[in-house]
Amino acid sequence: MKDDRLLLDGNDWTLTGWYSNQWHMARSMELNLSLHPVVPAVEASVPGDIQQDLLRAGVVSDPNIGLDSRHNEWVNNREWVLEKRFAVDEVWLGQRCELVFEGIDYAGEIYLNGERLASFEGMFKPTRIDVSGRLRGKGGQTGHGGRHGGSAGAGDSDGSEGAGPNLLQVFIARTPEVDGQVGYSSRIRTLKSRYNYAWDWCPRIVSSGIWRSVYLAAHGDVSIMDFYPKAAPAQEGGPRERAATLTCFAQLDVRQPGQYTLAAMVYGPEGDAIAEQRTAAELGYGLAKLEQHLELASASLWWPAGYGEQPLYEVKLSVYDAGGQLCAESERKVGFRTITWEQNEGAPAGALPYTIVVNGKRIFMRGVNWVPITPFHGAITAQQYEHQLGRLREMNTNLVRVWGGAIIEKPEFYAVCDRLGLLVWQELLQSSSGIDNTPPDDPMLLAELEEAARLAIIEKRAHPSLAIWCGGNELMMEGFVPIDERHANIRMLKRVVEELDSSRRFLPASASGPAFTAEFGNFGKGLHHDVHGPWLYLGEGTHYDYYNQDDALIRTETGTPGILQAHRLRQFAGQHQPWPPTASNPLWLHRGAWWIQWEQLGALFGPWDEKLDELERYALASRYMQAESLRYAIESVRRREPESSGFLIWMGNEPYPNFANTSVLEYGGIPKPAYYAVQRAFSPLFLSAKYGKLGYRSGETFVAEVFLHNEHSAPGDYKVSVRLIGLGGDVLHEASAEVTPAEATAGVQQVCRVQATMPAVQSNAFLLRLELERDGLAIPGAGNTYVFTVDADYPLAPLRQLRGTQVGLRSRDAHTFVVRNTGEEAAIGVWLADTSEGEAAAFYPNHLVLMPGEEVLVACSAKMSASDVQLEGFNIKVECG
Repeated sequence: MKDDRLLLDGNDWTLTGWYSNQWHMARSMELNLSLHPVVPAVEASVPGDIQQDLLRAGVVSDPNIGLDSRHNEWVNNREWVLEKRFAVDEVWLGQRCELVFEGIDYAGEIYLNGERLASFEGMFKPTRIDVSGRLRGKGGQTGHGGRHGGSAGAGDSDGSEGAGPNLLQVFIARTPEVDGQVGYSSRIRTLKSRYNYAWDWCPRIVSSGIWRSVYLAAHGDVSIMDFYPKAAPAQEGGPRERAATLTCFAQLDVRQPGQYTLAAMVYGPEGDAIAEQRTAAELGYGLAKLEQHLELASASLWWPAGYGEQPLYEVKLSVYDAGGQLCAESERKVGFRTITWEQNEGAPAGALPYTIVVNGKRIFMRGVNWVPITPFHGAITAQQYEHQLGRLREMNTNLVRVWGGAIIEKPEFYAVCDRLGLLVWQELLQSSSGIDNTPPDDPMLLAELEEAARLAIIEKRAHPSLAIWCGGNELMMEGFVPIDERHANIRMLKRVVEELDSSRRFLPASASGPAFTAEFGNFGKGLHHDVHGPWLYLGEGTHYDYYNQDDALIRTETGTPGILQAHRLRQFAGQHQPWPPTASNPLWLHRGAWWIQWEQLGALFGPWDEKLDELERYALASRYMQAESLRYAIESVRRREPESSGFLIWMGNEPYPNFANTSVLEYGGIPKPAYYAVQRAFSPLFLSAKYGKLGYRSGETFVAEVFLHNEHSAPGDYKVSVRLIGLGGDVLHEASAEVTPAEATAGVQQVCRVQATMPAVQSNAFLLRLELERDGLAIPGAGNTYVFTVDADYPLAPLRQLRGTQVGLRSRDAHTFVVRNTGEEAAIGVWLADTSEGEAAAFYPNHLVLMPGEEVLVACSAKMSASDVQLEGFNIKVECG
């Protein structure tokens, strides 16, 4: 019999809840009565999460609504039993079989047909149990001809009814307590997703349950324990294809010594067989390690998003016995690419190399920090990965940093990154804690961490998207100095990476280098290598001064908060009132306490009144500032290429509908206005402006420097047009610059400087509009529009006081809309929102500035009518069309 697998996943499990220890006791000592669960049986799904099962059954309330997540914290103080009945074919009974749990969160015991098989502990390691002879066939017999003894307590059954004669029971104990965002990193003794215990972007929602797949594995004479096809293109060759080598490493478990044949087959991106290597081997009993080498005359290169295609090759390893019978198979997807690292240009002596070079081309890391899609990790689906990672890919992202305080994501995540061309920076289950950020050095914890790291590396190392292994997030020594390999914890992880995946980069932590953050007083001193922060808009003038002086080699966490859309915020508030958005409101303390912007937005747009509900306008202001803040930060870093090598936003997505957060995708993967600002700032070809503030006085000189970003050195004659425009359309100043093909170098170059004395203007606001042409044709999306004010008491108060202008929306077809400003004043922050049921659509472009008479074509990611779209903006009067 060859290796076979029976998947036990599904929604045909049941769940019961118990007080401590009661499930283990079939009857009460006093009255000999059967003990009943405190939560009677409900349907359950595996992979899944206990709270999700209870929510579907109506036992707990929706944690996304109001303060209700607080009401569900009792769940983790109960004990739970998950059960499934299943049948197996008689042929399984005489075979060596394993019961495999890829991941259970967090600790407990496993029973089969009333017999206790094993205990388990640890979220990130599988549990494998030999169940040979313990399975029952359809007639009730076992591999030993009878039923095994043992007792599983109150949940036991003889298996005579239901979906099969085998009863599998998984007892899950109460979850351990772990420090959340604030605590002591050095005291961590449990490897469990920490953000679930409360972080600034997720309240306390502690996961538990069977969060990865469960299956039975029947083993024949040989099993493939590990298969790693290492793909290596030649260092020299064309930009799209090169000769390549596949080195197939295999570890086999041999239970019947003899002559075997290993056949490695390679299939191209279209599914056609393109190479094969057959190797005969005499294998003895036990573990055997073997290598095979395949030479490919030509292989298409795998590129990060925005630099080329992502061709994937399938490599299949088959093991045959001497009689030609198939014993075992394993397959992996691979991509052919090279990754090297270079020092940043002008980097201080001793700095780590942060510039990534893929297939010989320098890549600017346009990244986001990734956290789980939901606190209920087992419930995350491949479709959700496709949806949210796809949104990030559309934002011109080419790298995601899997943040260290959460989980090693499920296999589907990395497969999607492979297909989309998203490089992965993978952190290894460690994070800062505020009070103490030094990683633990406890021997037992280090042993557990090493085991989890080894399992993760072996499982993920074939993925072409995987670029970096990292010790963790914001791990530091005393004085907020980023950790390095001098610490035993980091030294151990580096050793494991070098042993198992030596071709990949290992970084001790993020941030790394002499300083955790970049500070005004330290600019120009060579102290800012990989830095984190700031996580706020720094204020009028200060924000621009900071980034105009910035000298960081790479920014791997920088962000700004923006709140939910107002109508969604009201929806998630439940019976509570979302106004005012202050620290006196329990809703805001629960769902965004770190990011309350009341004072800051008042200083920018004018004071807010706690008694006057202006939630819609307040949301517009918050979301506008997130977009402005992130756009300028990214553009300023990109203006320093190649001295700077990347910008990673904190954060890309969020697992919970926070009222305020730094994510560019709000809960459910819905873009915020900042998403569209980032999309342009991450573009390979666009114009940016360097300036010093937002508010001016009449008679003051406005100064801006204009830069052309041409990452791929796209050839052509370029013309840059620059206009300062009043909101009514009057041109205050204009200029142009031409860039010939000989001058259009790859990277970034300053093309002109704008200087004009500001007059008093209509509505106290004006625009700086940049437009780009190539060979006489306008390039949509490569321009930029910036909003400034004149003679305002508060820098952006005029946006809050604009008179209305008429904006029309009409459908052109099922996926396209036309938005037109039919009024007499520029429409600022025009936002298209999907109000239909189901998964929210995205619009491209969005968050528009439209001059009077200007019309924009907007594509929609879903099929919908104009009646499903709501228009918002600072001064929008909707015109139906």
